[in-house]
Amino acid sequence: MPHLFFLFFIISFAVMTGAFLLGLLYYQKENVLWKFKGCIFLGFILFLFLSSGIRFYFAEIAGSGDNPIRKFLQVLYVIGYSLLIYYLPATINYILRRPWSRGRLSWILFASVSYFVAGIIAMINGLSPTWNLPLGVIFFLSFVFILIDAFRSLPLIRDKRGRMTVTLLFSGTFIFLPLLLIVRMTQAIFFPEMNYELLLFPLQTLYFLWLALVLIQFLMNRILISDAIPLPLSEKPASFFEERGITSREREIILFLEKGLTYKEIGRELFISANTVSNHVASIYKKTGQRSRVEMLNTLRAEA
Repeated sequence: MPHLFFLFFIISFAVMTGAFLLGLLYYQKENVLWKFKGCIFLGFILFLFLSSGIRFYFAEIAGSGDNPIRKFLQVLYVIGYSLLIYYLPATINYILRRPWSRGRLSWILFASVSYFVAGIIAMINGLSPTWNLPLGVIFFLSFVFILIDAFRSLPLIRDKRGRMTVTLLFSGTFIFLPLLLIVRMTQAIFFPEMNYELLLFPLQTLYFLWLALVLIQFLMNRILISDAIPLPLSEKPASFFEERGITSREREIILFLEKGLTYKEIGRELFISANTVSNHVASIYKKTGQRSRVEMLNTLRAEA
């Protein structure tokens, strides 16, 4: 069985390496910061996958004792997946060129830290229901928030292929990470004598292969066609809005809408009521000739 896993790992690692090389080629096509950040993300994913493979095969060779190298690889594993929770929502921000909002960043960091704490406690004390059940609940609630935020942000991605790619990346992740926790807890409760790596490693490999294939189709398309992205509205001059009869207050609201804030959140930032924000938004729709947030933002972004 380990030999079959090894073959699957080698194939998946080769595909993931191909995705990373395509990412470098994509960056070379046009040296811009957000593409460089994308290369860093691909490199991080490749490293995380490699460390998972080393960890699994080291356990096969050295056994499951308290070996310092094994402990180090376990810590690396926990840190890697905790960072992945942050990096995936950050991907949408890079595509939209959208800064973090305070609430969005707080929830994502909360989910990332709770996953890290649960992983470290599991290493020290094992999978104790006393610790891991509340941490698991916190993690799942945070994950639900990230999922909702991700799918709220998807319509703001103008490019259909980019929108599909982000959907596939998030769908795979929101299936895989909770499943990973469920498998570990199930093994600890019902099959304590079984090496949990035998259950987790095939799932991890399948997940990384999925990521690689999704990213390859996206990068191949981007390398072969032009991918000019309109300037975010925060980078357009004040005169751009004045020419369209948009007031300074309406401009502030538009920029908050671009960040993905709700009317209530915008009201708190500007010290006005949500109803007042709604009235301003209605005025903006009238001036831009649009009927929804997505149409309004995309229309303004596309205009010179």
